[in-house]
Amino acid sequence: MAVAKVNARRARGRRKQRRAGFTLLELMVALAIGTLVVATMYTLSGTSSRAFQTQQRISQLQLQTRLALERVRRDIVATGFGGTPDSQRERICGTPGITARLLGVQLTDHDTAATTALATMPGAARSATHADRLRLLGNFATSDTYLIANTGSANGSSVLLQSNWQAFRRTFAADPLGTTVDTNLFADVFQVGRVLHITHPRGYHFFTVVQSSSVDSGGRTPLVSVSPPLPSLDECNFSLCVGCQVAPLMMVEYGIDTIQNVLGSTSPLIPRDEPVTGTNTVLYRRELDASTGNAIATSPPRVVLEFAVNFDVNAIYDQAPVGQAPRLSAPLATIPAGQESRVRALTVALAARTPDTDPSFPFPYSGTRNPATDPLTSFLVFTDRPGSARVRTAVAEFVLENLALRGL
Repeated sequence: MAVAKVNARRARGRRKQRRAGFTLLELMVALAIGTLVVATMYTLSGTSSRAFQTQQRISQLQLQTRLALERVRRDIVATGFGGTPDSQRERICGTPGITARLLGVQLTDHDTAATTALATMPGAARSATHADRLRLLGNFATSDTYLIANTGSANGSSVLLQSNWQAFRRTFAADPLGTTVDTNLFADVFQVGRVLHITHPRGYHFFTVVQSSSVDSGGRTPLVSVSPPLPSLDECNFSLCVGCQVAPLMMVEYGIDTIQNVLGSTSPLIPRDEPVTGTNTVLYRRELDASTGNAIATSPPRVVLEFAVNFDVNAIYDQAPVGQAPRLSAPLATIPAGQESRVRALTVALAARTPDTDPSFPFPYSGTRNPATDPLTSFLVFTDRPGSARVRTAVAEFVLENLALRGL
């Protein structure tokens, strides 16, 4: 009987021990382990999130740079279409019209305005960037040339285009049948100040400037007023030039400048946190007056790429005399005098940086970067802060087919 009571008391004691729970030491150990696990997961999650955001910014930067280079490519491959490699090498009869020399390609190495814009960031000099200026001449507004029906005035100060010609309808038709004309598009293509290149069937060339343009809704009188007027010599009578080809020429310029200089101080692209991101230097595209080189007020400049830090253009020209087998040069930073009409290709390197500086991405160069041997992978925006901006570069070579076909 006594033994049974002892066993019962022991059983009740064991049940009480099982119901007693964790000790304080066990709770502290469990809490420490749990805190360590949560902190580790938080750290890994934060690191992964920052890495993902960094890769997103880099991917977006790469895409923007490639799209900007594609925009430059479209103008380069169209250079010379309807235009001229060098107006002074063309066959002229009588007065040449515009006395200014018109070139298909103009290249300025180390453009002063671009260098000044980049210099607004203290670390730009150590980044050793390169910025050129590129000017191109051609019919960038359309993909056609047009025919003259007759001159609209006796003194050759205006030309009437053939509205029933297929190229005219293809460009300016406002309906599928070509019965109406897009008058706004016609006025946009033949803008005041643009050069009109007229080619005579006998091979003569004449360059003049658009003064005004108009067309009725039916497209029966597409008239373009020009100055200087077309010559009326016997051999190259442009005044009676039925069948002469006409092309509206534009001169576009690419370069790097600050967003304030390109679009003005009220531009929405100016960073609100400029003390953090630095100056927004952009690759711009603007139209110039081909005869004077001045900007055309009616064609405002456009931003092609934000935070651009490098625009390096080199020219490849044909060293062989005209009529002989081509002998191409190495890429050159400048076009040799007298070889402006012989440029056959352009190599373009375009780079942009991330807007923000990454403190964990140190600038790798303690001294001056050598552009010939050191790739531009980072840009030092501020010299007094750790880290630098990441850089992505797109490089390509483009052939100038229209200039090569002229063979001047």
